[in-house]
Amino acid sequence: MIDRDHGLSVNRQANILGIGRGSVYYRPRPVSTADLKLMYRIVLVA
Repeated sequence: MIDRDHGLSVNRQANILGIGRGSVYYRPRPVSTADLKLMYRIVLVA
C-alpha cells in the first residue's frame, strides 16, 4: 500500500493509512530450522 516512488513521503502515507511508520520499514526475518522444530514439538505436546 505504501508507494515509495509517490510524491508523498513514506511518513505521510503511513499517517494517512493509520499505520506506524516503523511497520513500513519492518522486514521479517526467516525462522530458523531449530526454532521450527521446537515449535512443532510444542504443538504436538499441547
